[in-house]
Amino acid sequence: MKKDTEAFKKKMLEQAEKAKIAAKKQMEKDKAEADKARERRIAAAKAEREADEKEHQAALEARRKLDEQQALAHKKAMLEKKAEFEKTFKHLWGTGSTGQSVIYCTADNNEMANKIISAAFQDTMVAQATNYPDVTYKFKNETKLHL
Repeated sequence: MKKDTEAFKKKMLEQAEKAKIAAKKQMEKDKAEADKARERRIAAAKAEREADEKEHQAALEARRKLDEQQALAHKKAMLEKKAEFEKTFKHLWGTGSTGQSVIYCTADNNEMANKIISAAFQDTMVAQATNYPDVTYKFKNETKLHL
């Protein structure tokens, strides 16, 4: 009976060893499959990142081109607007230095003052006019000197 027990133990140890080897092989196989799956996921993620980056760069390039086109169109429109403005108003200013002149004028009545001011505006001789209709001057004799 002792021989049978030892044979049984030996058989059980052999089976355990075989099961251990089989489990080890299965674990190695599972690990290899997991590694391959992980590598595939990494490769797929890398490919997706590269595709996203390529798409992003294409969108940036398209935006740059659009910005350039819009800037050129804006510049062209502003040049056209400036040219039209200059064509319309070129005769209104000189090329010399700008200055300011102050002119005082005395008219016989308010109606005559308004006519003078209107004519000056029409001829673009003035840009601003102030009318003081109720100012009265007193002169000393015929000399027309202010009192």
